[in-house]
Amino acid sequence: MTIDRGNRPGEDALRSVYRLALIVVGVYLLVILWGSWVRISGSGAGCGDHWPLCNGVVVPQEVGQKTYIEFAHRVSSALAGFLGLALFVVAFRRLPPGHRARKAAATQFVFLIIEALLGRMLVKRGLVVDDDSVERAVVMGLHLVNTYLLIAWTVLCALWSRGPLTRAPDDVAPGGTPGVPGLGALWAIALVIVLMSVTGAVTALGDTIFPPHLRPSGGFMERLKDLFSPGEHFLVRMLVLHPIIAVAGSIAMATLVWRFRRGIVGGPVRLLGWTIAIQLVFGLINVLLKAPGWAQLVHLLLAEVIWAVFVVIASGARDERRILASH
Repeated sequence: MTIDRGNRPGEDALRSVYRLALIVVGVYLLVILWGSWVRISGSGAGCGDHWPLCNGVVVPQEVGQKTYIEFAHRVSSALAGFLGLALFVVAFRRLPPGHRARKAAATQFVFLIIEALLGRMLVKRGLVVDDDSVERAVVMGLHLVNTYLLIAWTVLCALWSRGPLTRAPDDVAPGGTPGVPGLGALWAIALVIVLMSVTGAVTALGDTIFPPHLRPSGGFMERLKDLFSPGEHFLVRMLVLHPIIAVAGSIAMATLVWRFRRGIVGGPVRLLGWTIAIQLVFGLINVLLKAPGWAQLVHLLLAEVIWAVFVVIASGARDERRILASH
C-alpha cells in the first residue's frame, strides 16, 4: 500500500524513499570525488569543449587516459542525474502532498540541474586544466556551494522519510532544553563550513596549477609572506590562507557544538567533533606530503562527511524545537 489512511505515508512508502535517498547520497559523493580526480589529473579538457557529448560524439572512439577519465566522469554524472530524477519521481508518487521528504526530493533535483549547468559552464568556457583565472575560482566556489546544497537536501530527504524526531512528553523539560543548538549557532556553523570548504576548493585548484614540489621550499613564516606579497598569484596566497581559516573555523565549530554532546543530538555532535579532529590531522598530513592526489580526495571526503553530519544535527535541532513548541 502506497499511502495509508489519514493521508499519511505507509511504512513501505517511507522505506522505499529512505533507501533510495541513501543510495543517491552515496552516488553523489562518488561523483564528487571523481570530479575532483578529473581536476587533479588535468583531464578537464579530455572531451574538448563539447558538452554533454565527448569530443563531438556520444562515445569517443580513440580514448586516451585523460579522455577516459573525463568521459567516465560524464557517464557517472549521467547516472547520478537519473538517480536524482528517480528519487524525485518516487517521492512524488509514494508520498502525499505536503510531506517534507517530498519537498526535499524536489529541491535536491533543482540543485542537481544547477550542478549540471555549472559543470557545463566550466567546460564550455574552458575553465579547466591550467586556467588560473579568477572566473574559474569563482565558478568552482559556486559549484562547491551548490554541491553542498545538493547533498544537504538529499540527506534531508533520507532523514525526513524516516519520520520526525520523537520524544515522550515527559522527557521535554518545561521552558525548553539546552540539548540542541539554537538557530544562530546553526547558521554560524553552516557559514564556517562553507567558508572553509570554498577556500579549500580554491586551494586545491592552486595545488593543481602550482604544484607544491615546484614551489620554493620554506617554513610557514616564509610562506606567510606570500599572503601579503602583491606580486604573488591569488591562488598562491590562498594556499597560505586556507590552513589558517581551517584551523580557526574548526576550533570555532567544535566550541559551538561540543556543549550539546549530551543532548538529543549528542550522537551526531560527537561524530562531528571527532571528524573535525581527524580532518585537521589529515589536513596537516596533506600539507606535509605536498598534497598528493589521494590525500586531496580523502580530505574532500572528510569535508563532505562533516557537512552531512552537520545537516543531521540541524535537522534534529529543528525537530526538537518543534516538539518544545507543541508542549
